[in-house]
Amino acid sequence: MLNNFTNHGSLSDFSLNYARQLTANDHLRLSVAHNSVSFQVPNELVQQDAGQMQGRRNERPAEM
Repeated sequence: MLNNFTNHGSLSDFSLNYARQLTANDHLRLSVAHNSVSFQVPNELVQQDAGQMQGRRNERPAEM
């Protein structure tokens, strides 16, 4: 059985919304969002002994 030498992950997100009624017929709406997730991948014993770390990261760029 292999040990799990790494066990860490994080998730972050940010969103901003702005809405305004300019006139009776004109509306303005802005939205921005950013999402990110990262986590460590368990090492094999050979990698752990060599001091190597594996990680994965996935980002969703800001949208408008």
